[in-house]
Amino acid sequence: MWKKVVLLALSGAAIQIALLASAGNAYEYADTPTEPADGFFIPKKLTFVEKMPYYVIPNTLKNAPEGSFSPQTVEVIEAEVHWATSGN
Repeated sequence: MWKKVVLLALSGAAIQIALLASAGNAYEYADTPTEPADGFFIPKKLTFVEKMPYYVIPNTLKNAPEGSFSPQTVEVIEAEVHWATSGN
């Protein structure tokens, strides 16, 4: 009987670890609420002063950058609401 309990506990732990370490998919972020750049909470332009890594899927354990932006000024079209309204 104790073997079944240990087997179930180990299986549950393995599933949790596998789910936490998953790479994720870009479509998972398709419903992320965004707001248009207004110049107040969300700036209309950003200036990158050094190379900045670009992540397709943020906040995952396997977050290797897809590439990097070179120093430039970019126009912001929209941004995540949480980024615009949360504090540091």
